[in-house]
Amino acid sequence: MIPPFARVIGVDFSASHAAGRGIWLAVGLADRLVLEYLTPACELPGGGVDRAAALERGALIGFDFPFGLPASFAWPRNWRRFVIEFPERHPDPERFRADCRTRARGREVKRRTDREARTPFCAYNLRLYRQTWWGLTGVLAPLLGADAVAAPPMTALADDRPAVVETCPASTLKRLGLYRSYKGRFPAAVAARAAILSRLTAAGLEPKPTFVELAVGHSGGDALDAMIAAFASWQVARDPSHFVPRDWIDRLEARILF
Repeated sequence: MIPPFARVIGVDFSASHAAGRGIWLAVGLADRLVLEYLTPACELPGGGVDRAAALERGALIGFDFPFGLPASFAWPRNWRRFVIEFPERHPDPERFRADCRTRARGREVKRRTDREARTPFCAYNLRLYRQTWWGLTGVLAPLLGADAVAAPPMTALADDRPAVVETCPASTLKRLGLYRSYKGRFPAAVAARAAILSRLTAAGLEPKPTFVELAVGHSGGDALDAMIAAFASWQVARDPSHFVPRDWIDRLEARILF
């Protein structure tokens, strides 16, 4: 039985030194995607992610970093153990990327879900590897080690804990036919952010006017990316088939569900 989700939370993750300003959260109701909060992590209580809110029972949380690696890189061949052991096997981001490049003989190998979802980069690409490392090490490994979350379709849903899913704003926009350049201060980027939000609103997103103004005005695109992650998580929550793995590749590599 699939537990009902009270809320969906979209997280635009960041591995930068100023991650408190770079990580944004969009929190909305799961039945209708009415956004309740749109904020950077530094403005949450205590200056970080509020664990009580983020791990609310009945929440579906979408994070925009890779949840896994290609099957040929995954050791052991069990996703949960792979994530929990990841920090010990890769003590820092640089050694993580070096190991992946060695295994791939310098090539950039994508997971099946990356190819299907048309993600811009593989998990250890120069522009993404720090985000992958910090996401696996600082977010998923502690949560899975404490049995604090479910992570479909790699693990089964549970009534007593929230669920986390992998999202990718670029992939979601491509799926919706909305993919375009939208980051920057120049007028075309501002107009692109406004157009994307307008289309997402027509598809069910219900943001407050102040949230629209904030997302359109945020040149880095982080606020909009959090809203896109919340929208993707909402779509996942509405379709039970998303939580069922198709095969062992889904269970091992992880999967972008929308």
